[in-house]
Formats: sequence, structure tokens, C-alpha cells
Amino acid sequence: GKACGRALRHEAHPSAHRIGLRLAFRPATSSSSPAGRAQAAQLPPHLQSIVDDYEKRQIEASSGWLAQLLKSRIAGLAGVGLAGSLMYILYSFEDVASDVHALSAACSSRMEPDRARRIWLRIAAWNFLPRDYEKDDPYLISMPSSGLRFVSPVGLGAGFDKEAVAPAAFLDMGFASVEVGPVSMASAEAAAKRLEQRQSRSYIASAAHLGIVGTAIAGNREEMLHLLPVLGKHVDYVTVEIPSVPAGQDMAQTEQDLLNFVSQVVSTTSAMPAGGPLVFLRLPAACSQMPSKAVTSMANRREGLVSAESRLAVAAAGRAALAGGAAGLVISAHRDSTAPLERDEVSGSSWETLFVAELLGEVYRQTGGRLVLFVDGAVENGQDALSLIEAGASLVQLSSVLLSAGPQFVRRLKDELSQLLMREGYVSLDEAVGASHRQKRRRGRRRNRWGKREE
Repeated sequence: GKACGRALRHEAHPSAHRIGLRLAFRPATSSSSPAGRAQAAQLPPHLQSIVDDYEKRQIEASSGWLAQLLKSRIAGLAGVGLAGSLMYILYSFEDVASDVHALSAACSSRMEPDRARRIWLRIAAWNFLPRDYEKDDPYLISMPSSGLRFVSPVGLGAGFDKEAVAPAAFLDMGFASVEVGPVSMASAEAAAKRLEQRQSRSYIASAAHLGIVGTAIAGNREEMLHLLPVLGKHVDYVTVEIPSVPAGQDMAQTEQDLLNFVSQVVSTTSAMPAGGPLVFLRLPAACSQMPSKAVTSMANRREGLVSAESRLAVAAAGRAALAGGAAGLVISAHRDSTAPLERDEVSGSSWETLFVAELLGEVYRQTGGRLVLFVDGAVENGQDALSLIEAGASLVQLSSVLLSAGPQFVRRLKDELSQLLMREGYVSLDEAVGASHRQKRRRGRRRNRWGKREE
């Protein structure tokens, strides 16, 4: 009677366990006899199908490679190896010097530049950009002006983080400075809010984000004067874009108009709390755009790369900036093409770098080295950066090259520049800035003060 009751209960629940089913229909006779074993194996068809399906699944699960691995003696060792591999991959993605970022460089270089830049900014906003954990060399530190102290001469130029999405993430990636913008009237409110949030962080929270943050302002003169107090209180310097510097017969009047505008900008920032940010002028791209015939002329060594008109325009902008009280000048050398730059076989620098170096030299000589000079672009390696620094630049800014070279380019550029400074015998970056104008370069290498003299 008890056996029949158990059988009825199991029939009401088809999902009963296989052992329970066998116990329910176990006969009173001895199971050692053939008749007893045959009777014990008999089940109702619908219950027998459940048991067969369960046994089939158990056999399949126990015969898989994962189940066999987990049951083996090396299961613990395999688990430790898997966990270590995952930790190494995560650490490699977080370290900017890791070679794994060559994959991200290959991916971003095949995208449209604007799309690749948006992806970069989204990753930066999530704080997933890699970080530079290596220590910069002490002789890369420079202080070209009061209030400006760069831990290295490599910065992020305007045009990449236009909306001030994550300047702190780019500082952690290894940049000494980040210039957001160009900010216009349409995007000024959002940019000012983000910069204010960054500025309001506690010291402990922002200790890792050491660096200089500036902003580029775009628009007409009235709009730029309006944006100065809105954005200037949240940054270390502001860059005012000059629409054009026409070079003609009335160059004196052009220089006077530019001087008046610079004086207005400086007076507006000086009225801000703590004296306001430093003011920089950004030359229009037309002044620093290398003509196609310039490469041929420089290759023939007959004349310089820069035309007389460009020299007059750049010199006038430099004199107006100095007389108006601006801290420095930014020379933009952006390119639309992502193809590698053509290089001079003698110096090793690109033709575009040599062209910008001549512009820097003209400004440096006209102002006596009293302006802080930035170069935005025209850099592909450490030799390009050193050529611009010796011509007078205190900071080289990167922008579009990140899309093709990847995040590890920042660390690689600083390492190459450190080695070149040591090889050329410079004991500090400040000594290298404008070195080509302070003394005539002797043939051969300089005396290496770090070791033996090199012939």
C-alpha cells in the first residue's frame, strides 16, 4: 500500500527524481533474481522518457571538455593562469606605454577622423583612457612664464576636446597641458559648466590631474571679449584666434589694429579675480600653411621656405602681442591629410616642421625671445619636436596625430625627446628653447655634458 501511494504521488509529479521513481516501484520480491530486476526496470512510458532524458543530459554534461578540465588535477592551475591573464590584459589597457594600444591605433586610423575623435572623447568621458605611469625626466620641466609650469613640452592642442569633455583624462594620459575648444558662443555654457566642475574638485580628487588647462575662443571680436570672463576664470590661459593678418602695403595699420584688440583682451582678463588667465594669440592657419613649391626651393637650398609676406605678417602679430601685454603666440600647423610628412635627408625633420621652425625663428628674433611660443601640429617624432624647440617653441601640441599613432605616441615622443636632449648635451629644456638663435651651431655634435665628448 505504501509503495502504491508513493507511485501515485510520483505520477502526479512527472519531474520526480530518478531514484525516487525506482524506490516507488521497487517490488517486494528480491531484486537479486532475474524476475525482480526485470520488474524493477519497468516504468510508465511518460516517466521512463523523463528518466532517459535526464540520464542523457548527465552523460553529455560529464563528457564535455570543460567538465573534464574542472575534474582534472590541473583545474586549479588553469584557473590561476586564466585570472592572471585577465589581470595582465586589464593592466595593459590601462598603461599607455603598453604595445596593446597599437591595436587601437590601427582601428582609429581606419575610421573617419571625426568619428574616431568622438569615440576617443566618449572613452575619455568614461575615464577609460590609458594612463601614463612612467615618470617624466626632470630636465623636461620648463617654466617659460610666471604661472606656466610644464612637466614636459608635450600638450594636447585645440580642436580635439572641443567641448571640454574630459581634460583630466588627457592629463592622466601624459599630456603636460590640455587646450580645449575652440569654444564659440553656442557651446560656451556647456564648456564653462564642465570646466567649473573640474575646478571645484577637492585637492585629493584632482591630485592625479596635474597640468595646465587652457581654452581657445572663437568668434568675432565682440563675441570673444564676451566669452573671456565666462571661460577665463576656470582655466590657466586663453587663446584668442586671429581671423587674419593681411600682409600688404598698409602693414603698419594692420599691426596697430591688432595691438588695440590685444590690449582690449588683456585689460578684460586683468580685471578678473587674481589677475585672470594668461592671454595667447593664435595665428590663422593661412599664415602657417606651407606652399607646395616651398619644398622644392628648400631642397635646392637656394631660399627659405617662408615667403616675405608671411614673415611680415608673423612678425607684425608677434610685435603686437608683445606690446599689447599678451603672454605668447600659438602657431597652428594642422593638416587635412593623414599621410606621413616628407622629410629632409640632412636634418631628419619634415619639411613642414622646417617651415614652421622658420616662422618661429622670425617671431623669436622680432620679439627677442620674450614671447612664449606654442606650435600646434607638425610633429611626428622627437626630432621634429627638438627642431621646433630649438627654433623657439616652449610647447608642442598634438591633435590629429593621436588618431593615427594611438595613445602610446605621447609616451614615445617624450622618451625620444629626452634621449635627443641628452645626446645634444642640453642639461634642461629651457636651455634648448631658442638655442638655434642664441649661438651659431657648430658642425658636428655639441659637447655632451652628460658624459664623454662626442666628435
